[in-house]
Amino acid sequence: MIYLLYGPDDYARTQAIAALKQAFPPDVATFNITLLDGRTTKLADLRTACEAYPLLHDRRLVVVNDLLKYAKSAEVREGLRKLIGSLPDSTDLVLNEADAPDSRLALVKDLQAQAKAKKASVREFGLLEGAALIQWLNEQARQHLVTLRPDAAQVLVEYVGADSWALHNEIAKLAAYVGPQGTIT
Repeated sequence: MIYLLYGPDDYARTQAIAALKQAFPPDVATFNITLLDGRTTKLADLRTACEAYPLLHDRRLVVVNDLLKYAKSAEVREGLRKLIGSLPDSTDLVLNEADAPDSRLALVKDLQAQAKAKKASVREFGLLEGAALIQWLNEQARQHLVTLRPDAAQVLVEYVGADSWALHNEIAKLAAYVGPQGTIT
């Protein structure tokens, strides 16, 4: 399966990748999860990582950060299209992009077509706003076993903004301060 995850919400993209990693028992994760940086990764290295057989597990996970952003040459993009077209069934490839990919590229069109056929997943992670952001903050507070008052949530958003990483960290600090079952006011 191929996953194209993109958008400005880095925290949400990171959480989605963490959920994919959870499918691997800790004792085999080291052998079957490969993380690559799109700035420095050569197509041959990506091919090697994708075509390697899983070890002591039935799947492999290959995560490449910002590959589409740095794959500028037509030759590399065409090679990537071919690689994706022949990806082994045992390999999950995640293209983790901070910016929206150029929808005019043949590779992106291929991925969108595969997503419609349920052979790929294309997900945009935009920054949350308004009620959705407040709801997300309340969920973060519940995960830390605390309650977040609505006025406190609003003040937090006013001071921090919509940056999910910063909001997550602030909730964690406030939860540590008020303690389990406490209320953030």
